[in-house]
Amino acid sequence: MEVGSVRTMILHAQPSCITFLPNAPKYFVIGTYALDNFQEDQNSSDHEEQHDSPQTRSGTILFYQLGPKMQEATLLSWLPTDSGILNFQFSPQQPRNLLAAATSNGKIVYYTVDPTTGNQISRQNEHSIADPSTLVLDLAWHPSGNMLAVGTSDGRVILCDTITVEDVGVEVTHQRDIGMHDYSLQVWCVVFWGSSVLSGGDDSALVASSPSQDDGETKQCWKDTKIHGAGVTAILPLTDDLIVTGSFDDTIRLVNVPQTGTGRRKVLTEQKLGGGVWRLAPLYSNVKEWRILVSCMHAGAQIVRLFENQDGWRFEVLMRCTKHKSMNYASASQPKSDDVTVASTSFYDRTLCLWNGKATSV
Repeated sequence: MEVGSVRTMILHAQPSCITFLPNAPKYFVIGTYALDNFQEDQNSSDHEEQHDSPQTRSGTILFYQLGPKMQEATLLSWLPTDSGILNFQFSPQQPRNLLAAATSNGKIVYYTVDPTTGNQISRQNEHSIADPSTLVLDLAWHPSGNMLAVGTSDGRVILCDTITVEDVGVEVTHQRDIGMHDYSLQVWCVVFWGSSVLSGGDDSALVASSPSQDDGETKQCWKDTKIHGAGVTAILPLTDDLIVTGSFDDTIRLVNVPQTGTGRRKVLTEQKLGGGVWRLAPLYSNVKEWRILVSCMHAGAQIVRLFENQDGWRFEVLMRCTKHKSMNYASASQPKSDDVTVASTSFYDRTLCLWNGKATSV
């Protein structure tokens, strides 16, 4: 079903990522990305541009508050950045308002976001992990909060050991490459999964690497290039042996990965969604059912149900937001909310949509 009432707003810049504050869920931040002097082509993606271009990139972090009706928002403040923001993620540990951002000039930049202070967005410090011409395309915190996994535009998967220093931010104590995708192609997504780091690249590969805590050596547990028909863009772990993936081939998949890592990986179910499956975010789960917020590039934002019955696993599209007129790269849902307020964005038309994602019928 299509989403009914949608509140739309025009942003001042092109949105590439969005997230709600984990401890203050009526607030959210948007990261933007602009390729200076870039001629817009809505049939292609800035995320798929040639990354050896000498052009410069810039961005902003926008800070919004949801209104009492939840389908309206007020821009409270913004902070210009000297690079484009590709993705960001709040720390899973204290301080929960610590935001790590993947940037277009080879850096991770750290911010604090606090609605109770005068400077609601404050830049803390930064860490260069690659050449300034390299884009940091994705990052993920370890659940412990003391490691970051990073994917880059030159095909590298990097692991950073971190410590958080009061009034300073995050300091990287050790950095090492733990994986490399073929032909130095883009690593679009990284995620921690148990003791492994999963990564997906433009080489259509899904890779699991296991960094050693003792000697710093890295073991590639497995690499699979047969599951996906195009670049792997999103990975969402569900259980010890189930993950959901997204790809440029417009398909969402449920993949069974044997815990030993030595068995054959198997696609349990898959479904075409009409657009590249760029991001996956969990909304709801129980033993046999998950609901996932999916950013589907030119097919807009969708809420997808994954469930198991006597016939096996299935995907089912519950809701679609069709108000987006260009690439939907970023969507998020309000945490700790029974109403499931969703904020979804589209890139070239700079649109923010607010809507109720609560789908009670299945």
